[in-house]
Amino acid sequence: MRAIVSLLLLIIFGAGRTTAGITVPARQNPTERVVQKPLPVFLKTQAWIQLAKAHHVGEVDDPVRTLAQWPANDLQLVDHDINTIHLVINAAALDKPGWNDAGGRGIALRDLPALLDLPLDTFDREGLNIEPHDIVRPNSRPMAAIAKVMVQIAMLQTDLALAAFDDSTLQTARLPSRATIRVADADRTRAADLTLFWDAAREAMDIAEPTPWGGPLAHDWYVSTTEYMLGRRDYSAGLAHAEHARLTLPGNARLAVFLGGRRVIQKKPAIQLAFQQGEITAIGSRPDLLTKAEFQYRSAMLLDPDRPVVSLRLGRTLQLKGRNAEALPFLARAETGVGLPEWQYCAALFSGLAYQALDREGDARAAFQRASTMFPDAQTPRLALAQMTLRTSGQEDALVHLRSMAATLGAKRGNDPWWVYDIAVAPAGAERIDTMRTAVREALR
Repeated sequence: MRAIVSLLLLIIFGAGRTTAGITVPARQNPTERVVQKPLPVFLKTQAWIQLAKAHHVGEVDDPVRTLAQWPANDLQLVDHDINTIHLVINAAALDKPGWNDAGGRGIALRDLPALLDLPLDTFDREGLNIEPHDIVRPNSRPMAAIAKVMVQIAMLQTDLALAAFDDSTLQTARLPSRATIRVADADRTRAADLTLFWDAAREAMDIAEPTPWGGPLAHDWYVSTTEYMLGRRDYSAGLAHAEHARLTLPGNARLAVFLGGRRVIQKKPAIQLAFQQGEITAIGSRPDLLTKAEFQYRSAMLLDPDRPVVSLRLGRTLQLKGRNAEALPFLARAETGVGLPEWQYCAALFSGLAYQALDREGDARAAFQRASTMFPDAQTPRLALAQMTLRTSGQEDALVHLRSMAATLGAKRGNDPWWVYDIAVAPAGAERIDTMRTAVREALR
């Protein structure tokens, strides 16, 4: 009977009225704040996010060691979920129907405060819900909060991947069982495949990148990590990373040079042999790789015409493609304009090879002599001079150069810049990583 009376009072007086000491609940307003709900399906992803928030950037701490123990299936799951979050945000920005459910695991835009452990009112403004397309505007308060969590996620993944690059760093790590081939000179070794860690890190940084808060951090992150991978000759995760970096930051000349450098590295005989034997896949043939490298270097030259190192790289690529006359002006510009002696040496060396292919023996000899003068202990120009002399003057004269070269063979290979030309385009990878980490730590305070 009391229930019937209460119902009548509700109908007569309306919701939210107080009558005879009885408070009738108000009808729920659709613009009221969303109450955080449990997300049992996403417990693993929520645990991953908590690890990211507890992680100290730049350290191999408990969150890093914990994540290193996760099986590949769990890593794939959280990788899928971060991709779904990106899809949800993109769909909301486009005001697409169904923006609130993407990817098959039921993540809705309104789930993000609970999923990312954000304040309950993150998507509210003065008690009123914000429309989906307003929530995901790059300069909105909600997206700034989301971007902060994304950068934390990316740094957890990054610090683990960089630490795991050296097998001894995480001795108890339960890294993915898939292995990749690392090729250094003629040596091929197997190593853990860190692709899952980098995939999640890139996805997180791409979510943060459009925001004013996350944009500079994402830029520094892409440049520093791409340079680091190139410097460490990481040809597996590194190539996908460099390609994605170029798509994300198409106006960055440095990234274009890095990607061009990777393409030239892939044409090396040792890597081509591993490709032909089926040990590594999907790298492409030597002519195709050189064409792609040329495209990247020409793009870099358009983006930053005043970088002589781009002339060096482009000239070398053209010389490798047999377009020697076209290569020479770029190499000449590099030899006179590049500040580093190592790069001037390489420009002279490559000019010698181009002149030699054009049967300009005198110019070739002069170029090799310039290179040898710059680095007297370097074997490469001496060997080139010996080969030329053998053809033109005979065996005895060639032996003079060979004996001179033999006297330096006991020296470290580092005395010849040619041995590190492939990675010389990325000379400051470790330093740039440190600078990037410092910037992230400051931003997260």
